[in-house]
Amino acid sequence: MWGCGGLVGSPTYSTSATTVTLTTSWQKFTVTGVAPYSEPYGWCAAWVELHGGANTTIWWDAAQFEEKPYATSWINTARDPEELNISPVSKLFTTQQGTIEAWVKVPESWQTGITNTRTIWTIGSTQSAGTYWLGYDLTTDKIKFEIYNDNSVPNTISVAKASAGWHRFAAAWSPTKMALYIDDHEVGSIPNPSLPTSFADTQLLIGHRATLPSDPVNERVFDNINTVIDDLRISNIARTLQEIQERYNSNQPAPKDANTTLKLNFDGNLNPQ
Repeated sequence: MWGCGGLVGSPTYSTSATTVTLTTSWQKFTVTGVAPYSEPYGWCAAWVELHGGANTTIWWDAAQFEEKPYATSWINTARDPEELNISPVSKLFTTQQGTIEAWVKVPESWQTGITNTRTIWTIGSTQSAGTYWLGYDLTTDKIKFEIYNDNSVPNTISVAKASAGWHRFAAAWSPTKMALYIDDHEVGSIPNPSLPTSFADTQLLIGHRATLPSDPVNERVFDNINTVIDDLRISNIARTLQEIQERYNSNQPAPKDANTTLKLNFDGNLNPQ
């Protein structure tokens, strides 16, 4: 069963059932369904009810609740957080030069009615020196690429939100140019940006922002990207518009070349290429 509620009103419920013929041997069964929940507020809970006949003893073990249609890492009482953190960033690029490219499926839900931003990736979780951030800003309904200099002043590229569907985002920076590319277009740039001398954190966070002490629950939940990322490539150079266009127009995964420091295809696993 699934039960969901909001800030006001009574919870709503939905159920999905399966019939199991009891035997003296262990059996594995799966029940799937979609909880009746939508943004921006609310909670959801899922539980399993087993019903047997009178005087029937039922043993069950290894219950596994998944928010995906496939099994992940959660078993019994422990689960690895489904949050991708890559460290140390010093092995990927420098504060003065680098590129992060990925395909992102822009959902219809990215709009001003949601709560908090949607982080595509970030280094640092606050607006402070050495923070690098790319994501959707609901207050302006735009995509933003920001780098905060040593004085905590941002270099900000703010552009129109891409339409719903798959788009290729590439953010690149160097002492002479900071640029954001969507698909095969340079949608914004800043010449001679003021870049920091150190990163705000040692980790690159993909698809979420680190928990903030002020509100550890909501900041973790509401800043997640809540969509799909594919074909991630990180480079230790600032890729050019020509390279971005060639990669987009090829309609093929980005290759791993001499300047690629990390390549993740996300083809059913998190193994680097």
